[in-house]
Amino acid sequence: MDICLPSIIYFFLSFIQIIIDCNNKLFNTAIVKFIITIIFVVILNLLCNNGLIILSWLFVLIPFIFMTVIVSLLLYHLNLDKSSGVLIKTQDNVVKKNIFPYIFTEYQ
Repeated sequence: MDICLPSIIYFFLSFIQIIIDCNNKLFNTAIVKFIITIIFVVILNLLCNNGLIILSWLFVLIPFIFMTVIVSLLLYHLNLDKSSGVLIKTQDNVVKKNIFPYIFTEYQ
């Protein structure tokens, strides 16, 4: 049984998460992630074997694409520094209004 590249990449990314969970002593979470990883790898491999390789790649890459878009929009819209996440003051030395008052705090 050949294992397609999207399945291998997903397995290794999930395996890194499982190692991190074990390192943090979250063994129950690691076991659940391992079971879900095996199921998802089998599904991705079935998609590849049935000629749906593009769909398999989409399932692997969509979370990364969405996360990149969401983080980029938040950094741009909230005027946050890319490296530290701290609000950047404007030219008038005024901090942009915080649209999420209970999530982000403003440091001046």
